This record gives sequence, C-alpha cells and structure tokens, in this order.
Amino acid sequence: MASLTQLEYVLAVEKHRHFGKAARACHISQPTLSAQIQKLEDEIGFVLFDRLKKPVIPTDRGARYLAVAKTVIREYGKLAQFSGSDKEVSGELRLGIIPTIAPYLLPLFLTDFTQRYPKAKLIVEELKTESILRALEEDRLDAAI
Repeated sequence: MASLTQLEYVLAVEKHRHFGKAARACHISQPTLSAQIQKLEDEIGFVLFDRLKKPVIPTDRGARYLAVAKTVIREYGKLAQFSGSDKEVSGELRLGIIPTIAPYLLPLFLTDFTQRYPKAKLIVEELKTESILRALEEDRLDAAI
C-alpha cells in the first residue's frame, strides 16, 4: 500500500517531469526518490512512468493512478486542517467511496483518522458513482471519493 510520502513523490515527478527536479522539490536525493517510486511500482504491480521518454511522462495506467493520488493528498490535507482541535472533533462523517478504489484509499487514512479523531464516527459506504451522487444530493453522505 502506498504511503502518503510515496504519493507526494509520484505527484512531484508528474509535476516536474524529471526525477532529479522532483527529488530537489521534495528535499531528498534522486536515488531515494527513485527507490521509493520503484518500491511503490513493485507493490502495485505496474509502472507509473515511462522513463525512456524525456521529459518523463506517466503511463496510461499511471495517469489514472496519479489522478486518484491527487484526490488522496487533497482529502488528507483537509483532514490535517483539523489539527489543533483534534480531540474536540466529534459527530459522524458519512463518506461514500466507489468499491474499485476503496481497498486502496481507505487504508491510507483510516487508522490515522480514528487515532486523530477518537470522538468522530466515520461511516463508509461503498457505492457506485451514480448512487454516490444521488446520496450527496439527498444529504445522505457528507463527502465522497
């Protein structure tokens, strides 16, 4: 499973289209960045970037993965905004997520969320996209991925 750091690294490579520039932007060495991305690719079972092209570009499957990674980082940033009043957050958060990405995304933030917000109750519903949109419109979900 990808770590948030690995997701930040792959997004940096996508942004800079160059491993060395991405490493500098992340304040790490290029070999460290390359090793982390290679480790992630080994874990997910496919290559994220076509390294033979200059500038480096995402593969088709990599581009789809990067789109989800952007969402994860953006949503995690929203969770981080609660810092400082973590213990005071309570109530329910009703989250809709499509089944194809749930096994990949939920582990990235579920443990951290429950530890940071012990008084909050996270209710996750795996639904098809159409059902998620309807549930959001009908106020049966607070957020969706």
